[in-house]
Amino acid sequence: MYFSRKNGMRIQAIRDTIEVWEGQELISPTEKAWLVACLIESADRVANTASVYGAYLKHVKASARKPMRMVALKPAPSPHPPQQHRVFCEDSLGLLERLSETEINLIYVDTPYNHRQYAANYHVLETIAQWDMGQFEPRGVTGLRQPEAQRSDFCISSAVEEAYRELFQRLRSSYVRLSYSDEGLRSKESVVALFEEFCSDVDFKEIESRRFRADVDRENRVYKRDRLHEFLVLGKPRM
Repeated sequence: MYFSRKNGMRIQAIRDTIEVWEGQELISPTEKAWLVACLIESADRVANTASVYGAYLKHVKASARKPMRMVALKPAPSPHPPQQHRVFCEDSLGLLERLSETEINLIYVDTPYNHRQYAANYHVLETIAQWDMGQFEPRGVTGLRQPEAQRSDFCISSAVEEAYRELFQRLRSSYVRLSYSDEGLRSKESVVALFEEFCSDVDFKEIESRRFRADVDRENRVYKRDRLHEFLVLGKPRM
């Protein structure tokens, strides 16, 4: 199970209540989004997984047995004065097309970089967010959603090259910055070549960092390494 029985019941009761409040117009769309975000954060803290939701643990671990408590998310503090901003949640190519006439100083590109599809690895949290269980048939033992609509070409080795080219062809900004990793599907050389094709004044920086590990080495699971190299590339798109 992804959650203990009691925590699963808590999650469902809270999420159902949010829907009721919305239907009765007791909360605004912004308040609903905040409550759902708080629930997702709270549920993730008691999830019975190693890290992501591709599978659950055979036995309920100690942290997952703790009663879930709602966490009230707060805006991150900023040293700068409050500024107006907009948040978009949509396909990046469509968004770039719509904003093609908008003056943009910097586009920061942080795509998935390996084969792990977000739709499969975070499907439980996606279901809590969408609350649409009656609209799809869970797949397999782990209850996967139908991921086809959310599958990213950036996670497919045969499609990632074309996905990046299409993205860079639509860039309309003063600068573009991309972060990547040497564990990604693309090599460092291909990332630099992409920038040199579509940008001028290319600046490349390589940073060694600690590799994320969901658990410690075990008899049947030994990590290849503890460190990795991250790439930061900056350039001016040729428009």
